[in-house]
Amino acid sequence: MKRAHDVPLRAHGVMSGKQTLMLAVLEDALRAFRDHMTSPSSRLRLLSREAEEWIRADDCEWPFSFRNVCDVLDVDAVALRESELAWKRRELARVRRTGPVSVIKKPLLQPQLSPLQRFVIEPVSPFFWRFIAPGMS
Repeated sequence: MKRAHDVPLRAHGVMSGKQTLMLAVLEDALRAFRDHMTSPSSRLRLLSREAEEWIRADDCEWPFSFRNVCDVLDVDAVALRESELAWKRRELARVRRTGPVSVIKKPLLQPQLSPLQRFVIEPVSPFFWRFIAPGMS
């Protein structure tokens, strides 16, 4: 069996509808687990924790359990689980050292603003108000 990261499953020819659905479930869970683990949003962190619970579960009764999905896709569930949990340990260690990475999407063309214009336009962080004006946030 091969790991999911090593196998471009969609490139192996025609997949049945069941396999395509199971691949989509696996990809969605892995994406949610990785992308939202350190999100500032509690809702997204919950999504990541639920995906991790699904990955950790060794259930073979439910048709869409992690183990059954991996079996249908011919992916080594144990190796993939260990790989994802090792990634989580490394990522949490990195976050403890450097802080979370925040991706800020900026428009391609930004207007040139003077420092005064930037001060007027940029909103003041709620974090700032907690220290300056308690009770006003």
